[in-house]
Amino acid sequence: MKKLTGIIFALLFVVFAYTMLDLYLIRGHFLSDFLDWETMPAKSDTWLNMTYEVIPGPDRTYQFKLTNHSLIPKFILVYRNEELFYSLTDSILIEYALRTKLSYRNWQRDQGAGFDCGTGLGFVSINPFESFEMQKDYFSLTQYYSLYSDLTFHRGVLHYDPIYGALLFSRGPAYDIKWNEASPLTYSDSLEVKFFLPVYDLFKGRHYKLYSNPIKLAYLDLIESYKKSRSAR
Repeated sequence: MKKLTGIIFALLFVVFAYTMLDLYLIRGHFLSDFLDWETMPAKSDTWLNMTYEVIPGPDRTYQFKLTNHSLIPKFILVYRNEELFYSLTDSILIEYALRTKLSYRNWQRDQGAGFDCGTGLGFVSINPFESFEMQKDYFSLTQYYSLYSDLTFHRGVLHYDPIYGALLFSRGPAYDIKWNEASPLTYSDSLEVKFFLPVYDLFKGRHYKLYSNPIKLAYLDLIESYKKSRSAR
C-alpha cells in the first residue's frame, strides 16, 4: 500500500512539474493541445474569475488592466506562429484585448472574436494571478473602426448615424462618400464602448468574451479618425 501511495504521489509530482514548466516556460504550448476551440460553447464571463478594467487617467489617457484572479490558467488565441518560447508582454496582450462592442441605446455593434487570417494562430496561457497593464491615449482608442460595419447602419447606399438616425453620408458607385453637411451630430454625442478579449478555459471546456467596464468615445472623433486614415492612404 505504501509503495502504491508513493507511486501515486510521484506521478502527481511529475504531472504538476510538467504543468508548471509548460505554463511558465513556454506559455502552455503543450497544454493547449487539449483545447478544441472550434467546438467550445460560448458562455458569459460571470464565472471566469478574471477582470478587465479601463481606468480614466490624466490628459485623456486610460489605464488598461487585465487580471486572472484564479489558480486556473486561461488561454487566448494569438499569432504564435509555432514559437515555442513565446513572450506575452503587456502590450501584446492588451492589443489583443482591444476588440470592441459599441452601443447606443438599443443599437449595438460587436467586432466579433475572429481573425483576418488563421495562419500562425496558436494558444498562449494567462497564468494564475497574472496581470497585464498598459496605458493608452484617447486618440488611439478612436482608430480602426469600420465606417460601414461599425459606425453606421444603412438602407441601400444611404448611411445613417445610430444616435439621431439621421443621414450621415451617401455612398457612390466607386465607394466615394458624400457627407451630409446638415447632420445634427455634435462633439457631445458619444457611443458607449466596451473592450473585450476572447478567453478559453481548458478545464471548463468553454470560451468567453471578457468585457471591460464601458467608456464613452465621441462619435465625431470616431468619424474624424476614419477620415484621417483615408486621407493618409
